[in-house]
Amino acid sequence: MTELSRPRLLLLTLLLGMLSMIGPFGVDVFLPGIPKIADGLGTTTNAVAISISSLMLGNAAGQLFHGPLSDRFGRRPVILGVLALYAVAAAGSALASSVEVLIAWRFIQGTAQSGGRMLAAAVARDMFERERLGKMLSDVMFLMSLGAILGPVIGGQAAQHLSWPWPFWFMAGFAVIVFVLYFFFFQETLARKDPMALAPSILLSNFLAVIRDATFLKYVACSSFLIAGLIAYISASSAVMIGGFGLEPSVYGYLFAAVNICLLLGTMLSGRLVMRLGLNNSIMLGAILVVASGVGMAVLAYADIARPLAVVAPMTVYMFGVAFAWPQSNAAALQPFPTMAGTASSVMGIINAVVASGCSIAVSTFDHGDATAMASTIAFFALLTAAVYFFWIRTAAKA
Repeated sequence: MTELSRPRLLLLTLLLGMLSMIGPFGVDVFLPGIPKIADGLGTTTNAVAISISSLMLGNAAGQLFHGPLSDRFGRRPVILGVLALYAVAAAGSALASSVEVLIAWRFIQGTAQSGGRMLAAAVARDMFERERLGKMLSDVMFLMSLGAILGPVIGGQAAQHLSWPWPFWFMAGFAVIVFVLYFFFFQETLARKDPMALAPSILLSNFLAVIRDATFLKYVACSSFLIAGLIAYISASSAVMIGGFGLEPSVYGYLFAAVNICLLLGTMLSGRLVMRLGLNNSIMLGAILVVASGVGMAVLAYADIARPLAVVAPMTVYMFGVAFAWPQSNAAALQPFPTMAGTASSVMGIINAVVASGCSIAVSTFDHGDATAMASTIAFFALLTAAVYFFWIRTAAKA
């Protein structure tokens, strides 16, 4: 484990957190403006919402390359390339002349966006191990959650007061700022580059080695189901609360940010408790919280309580569950791969993104005049998360 001075540790945490922010900014700044974007492009909100699925599919595709590329050439050049591509794709989205062009640019943006969290995790794995790695990922997630709070507020204000392309111009500008910071302040963390990392036979061998590892699979299954429930909320909440409940976009933005504040508070708490609880106990606590949240929201939806609080209150609990379980699941999944953390992060990201995009596509096919479909999906994936922990992770730990 690398020992860093406090200033260097704070700088590294800040840089990794800002890199991870391109993910929530790519989604959360966009969500409140969906109705306005639809009007601007002369299409429907469902058609614009497909760009979320496109972003997720691009996310999955990008995961194939970023990890192996960073194992071959180092973390720094790949991070700079990801940020440049993200900025270009966001600008392309702002200049889109039709929803089809928007969907295409969002796919490209997704391929770049996938590198944010994945490369941050790979850098963290270069530097730390076990609970210390889990703490760093929690700290990075804390900063990422700041983006998840600011994103919908910025997006809501833009949707209320500016023309529809402005959320995308904000994304492009943020990526440029982060690019400059990495260019001047980030030093390479990969101790030894793998010249064979991109060789097809080696690449296939590395992917297979990761996917065959039972420890990796059980923790990635847990994190994937956990994130799928969150993606169901992200994909459908705008239609439910703006379209179904009649909220103003700016009000929706503030409520979305309020939910994400709980993610920020949860990461603060989980980052301090993981050294005491350990990885598995933190995951268990997160699994219990998301089940309580998902089932509670579904009960309220089926009781026909069509109020924003019936969605927002359960999701605050879900966010605490994510804060405890997700970074620790990722840390445990990466633990077996100290020499190819980039490839392992790629495989983890691919699985997360495929499950998330499948969930997003499925949710977009339902009518969202009420919260029933969204709440049922969240409850389903929360129960799967708990099942993986209690019947696979915990059982294996006792064996």
